[in-house]
Formats: sequence, structure tokens, C-alpha cells
Amino acid sequence: MGGASRREITQRAAHSAEVAYQTRRAALAGQEAELAAERNRLARDLHDVLAHTLGALSIQLTVIDTLARKADVPDPLLTQIGRGTELVGSGLEEARQAVRALREDNTPLPAQLERLCTLHRADLKITGEARGLEAQATLALYRVAQEALTNAAKHAPGAPVTVRLVHGPEEAALTVHNAAPDPGAPGPLHTSGGGFGLAGMRERVLQADGQCSTGPSQDGGWTVTARIPYRRRLR
Repeated sequence: MGGASRREITQRAAHSAEVAYQTRRAALAGQEAELAAERNRLARDLHDVLAHTLGALSIQLTVIDTLARKADVPDPLLTQIGRGTELVGSGLEEARQAVRALREDNTPLPAQLERLCTLHRADLKITGEARGLEAQATLALYRVAQEALTNAAKHAPGAPVTVRLVHGPEEAALTVHNAAPDPGAPGPLHTSGGGFGLAGMRERVLQADGQCSTGPSQDGGWTVTARIPYRRRLR
């Protein structure tokens, strides 16, 4: 009886810990969704109000410039109209960049990875001095980590997973490794997915002038590596 009681206590404790973890994970996922929704709302508002207004103003200035030239107005006035057009164009581009940053999540990559690894119970290690990555590169590396962790949960449920981000002198390198899966635990998501995530992951990295590799590791697990330079190559 004593042994059975101890087993029951152990099982209950493990169950309680799992419930607490799943509750925390659901809460974090909810926070992620709320943040994403708020960023998208702000991006829409910024685009609808500021970008549309500046776009309309740019058109009006173009019309004014055309009419002024037909009326043979003094050159200083044409210069000021041209300057106004340039300023509006610059403001419009900045507004578009702000919209892109909001939609792509401008949070530093280490903070994004920390949240993601918490959700997936993965071990995260970041080395090197953080340097600025372009928004496209940051998003690409985040998607690599997201896809790799999702695949680990599908095909190696319960296996230890490590995520490493190394800030090198010229590039940022991300490595996600999961240990060998337990043959007796295929996991509820083992048969889901069609492999399109890996293709999309590679495409994102290539678009950011990076390199991506995937394959089995010596310990029977799986490793995904992505490297993206801080500065894109001139074409």
C-alpha cells in the first residue's frame, strides 16, 4: 500500500506539473496572439490613415507642379513644390517601412526566441554580441526556429531540444537540434504536415542571402542550421 501510495503521489505531482506547464504555455500563446493582433491593427491604421493621406498629398503636389509649369510660375516656387514632393515621398516610404516592421514583429530576435523556446520547453543559448539584423533576416531566423521546433514536437515528442543563436562577426547562425525520438512515442502530430514548412523555411533564408541546411545528426536526432549575414550582398 505504501508503495502504491507513493506512486500515486508521484503521478499526481507529475500530472499537476504538466497541467501547470500546459496552462502557462496556453497563456503565453494567448499573449503572442494578442501582441500579433495589436501589431496588425496598428499596421492597418498606420497604412489606412498616414500612408493613404501622404499618397493623396503626393498626387496633389504632382498636379500642382504640372499646373504651375503650365502657368509659367517663377522657378523658386517650382523648387519649393519639388521639395515638398520629395518630403512627402520620403515620409511615405518611412510609413511603409513602419507598417512592414509592425507586421513582421520588430522585437529583437533573442526575445522572440526566448518566448518560442519557453513554449516548446527547448533549451536556449545565445552567444556573442548582438548586432542589428534586417527585419527580413530576423523574421527568417525566427521562422526557422519555429518550424524546427514544431517538427521536433511532431517527430520526436519528449526528446530534448536545444536552440543556439551565435552572433558572429559577419553573420548570425541559428542551430536547432533535437535528440533521437523515442520509438515507443510517435506523438499525436506524427502523421500531420506535408513537408511544405521546410521548403518555405529554406526560401525565407535564401531570400535574406543566407544558407540553410537540415539533416540527421550522429546521435540519431535531427539538426537544422541557418546562417544569415548582417549585410546583404550587393547584386
